[in-house]
Amino acid sequence: MDSQVCGDGRLLDLIDEIWHKERLPIDDISVPIAELPDPESDNGDSHMTLKELEQKWNNLALGTLSENHLHSPTPSHNLKMEFPNIGARCSIKDCKQLNFLPFECNHCHDLFCKEHFHISSHKCLSFKDKITYTKIKASSYTCSEEFCKEMSPIEMQCIKCKKHFCLQHRYHGCLEYTNEEKTTKLKKWQIPKKQFAEAKAIVDEEISNTLKKSKNTAMANKVRLMRLKGSAVGVKNIPMNERCYFLVYLPITISNKHIGSSKSIYVNINWTIGKAIDSIADILKISNNNNLAKACKLQLFHYATGVLICNEMNMLLTKLFENSELIDGQSIILEYSNSTFVDYTLYK
Repeated sequence: MDSQVCGDGRLLDLIDEIWHKERLPIDDISVPIAELPDPESDNGDSHMTLKELEQKWNNLALGTLSENHLHSPTPSHNLKMEFPNIGARCSIKDCKQLNFLPFECNHCHDLFCKEHFHISSHKCLSFKDKITYTKIKASSYTCSEEFCKEMSPIEMQCIKCKKHFCLQHRYHGCLEYTNEEKTTKLKKWQIPKKQFAEAKAIVDEEISNTLKKSKNTAMANKVRLMRLKGSAVGVKNIPMNERCYFLVYLPITISNKHIGSSKSIYVNINWTIGKAIDSIADILKISNNNNLAKACKLQLFHYATGVLICNEMNMLLTKLFENSELIDGQSIILEYSNSTFVDYTLYK
């Protein structure tokens, strides 16, 4: 019999202890959730998967709805339209949609729904009949310059010769002046310039005379100082609160067309009179040989009297201001002289 063990032959042990201990990787097998049974089943359908349960309930619901529909009578008012006399139907034969607010075409005056109200949607024939075509002739302008055939749709006329020119020849010499015209206009323009210079000189002289004759010396000095500050030059790194201003008259032997006979200059009030002279000479670009013993030295004199201000070059300007020998905004004379007096009338 087959169940009897055959004693003859060799026996091979195919199942060992390692095979008994091995387990299949259950956790690695991915099963869709719909194919698994419901873990919280309470109605005895634990053997059915979630997908089968869902299909079961769907079939049950559809069957219930079908039975209710067959046995329940249809209301008579549902078979009739609620507002049959309100609105209008679309004029398109294939549409005939009822619209409570239909659209009227402005050309054919038919009523349409929102999908066919546009002239392109219902192919309005009345609109095509009203279309008129007009031909507009485009104008072009040819450049008036000789040998130039440039054409432009916009006319650009010269304000003098009233001819059209292209952009390249818009400066065609029509508005240029001849040499005679230029000379005439230049002379014409120089007349008011000369008149202004003469009037300015007269006004400046009147102001100067008024300041000299003014009884209010303090006010006159303030006005003179304000005028000097407007045109004064000097070393720019001098602080504003340390500047003192003078109207310096140049030496008679020096002539400078750009500067004139006098120039407004400011120096540092804390400087010595020698350093102030050096700074003024540098600004006016005047030769200064005060460092030479036998040379004729530059010195400062009072403009009103011609008297030497100070013969000590190391004297501080602050002391001269304290002693009222100098006033801020005062006119002084810068001259080559070794004496203590100069003829002040030569500088008037």
